[in-house]
Amino acid sequence: MSRTAATPVATRREEAPRLASVVLPQRRRQGGSRVPTPSRARPGTRTAARSGRRRRKASRSRRAARGAVPVALSLPRLAAASLAGVFGLLVALLWMHPAFRVEKVQVQGLVRTDPTRLQNWTGFANVVGQPAVAVRPEDLVQRVREAFPEFRRVSVHVGFPNRVLLVVEERDPVLVWIEGRETFWMDEEGVVFYPSGAAEPTWPRVKVMGDEPGVRPSPEQVRLLLSLAQKVGSRELVYHPEYGVGWRAPEGWQVYLGHALHDWEARWQLYQALRNVLLEKNQRPEVIRLLSTRAVVVLPEAEEEGQQP
Repeated sequence: MSRTAATPVATRREEAPRLASVVLPQRRRQGGSRVPTPSRARPGTRTAARSGRRRRKASRSRRAARGAVPVALSLPRLAAASLAGVFGLLVALLWMHPAFRVEKVQVQGLVRTDPTRLQNWTGFANVVGQPAVAVRPEDLVQRVREAFPEFRRVSVHVGFPNRVLLVVEERDPVLVWIEGRETFWMDEEGVVFYPSGAAEPTWPRVKVMGDEPGVRPSPEQVRLLLSLAQKVGSRELVYHPEYGVGWRAPEGWQVYLGHALHDWEARWQLYQALRNVLLEKNQRPEVIRLLSTRAVVVLPEAEEEGQQP
């Protein structure tokens, strides 16, 4: 019986080490991570637990870093959307608020032109009352040039909040151009425009001969008219589309000297010699044409009925 009683004691001693190696379940913290329960783990088991905690901590750091990327990327988008909204509000304000609508077009550079002509011009109706941001300077410049040929240069400046400035440079007239019953002024480039005020007493008066309306001399012919006015000492000149510039001589005949300017002095000298011959012979022709030094025509009677100045 003594052998039988000693057996259970030995068994308990052999099982004791195995019971000491059992690890109890871990408790959870409030954040969800587990807290290792104190146990009688072996030294190797504690090292594994610390390694697991480090891995879990690194995993949480990586997840946090990945979660921060979308937030960082959304900031520029949010700023761009805000700027777009502010820009749209400003555009609407510039278009709709009365403080940004044009009340009057200011004009600068007028010398001879009557300001009331511009004030009453219907072309400004498309500008006054409109938002300043809607004014297109290039379109307004084109309309002003077409309506006022007396302006050599035209520019438009649009300023904040509703300022529109029209700057012009007028042409300098050099002679009076008469077509039928209409009278114009002409500059050295041959551009005609309506008079503004009184003409200068030194300007030549050129009457257009023939039946072709809208005849315009070239800049070279304008210079020829000015030279001729100084030579003959008369302000009354004529212009014929076919025979060129001319005048009514004191002797009573009509003289034409053509269109060219290059041999103008030679033709003038030829006319003076011909004039002396006619006076010596006491001849009074009706028309003398010196279109060139080799083409001289003397007509005893006028061929242009109704074309005398």
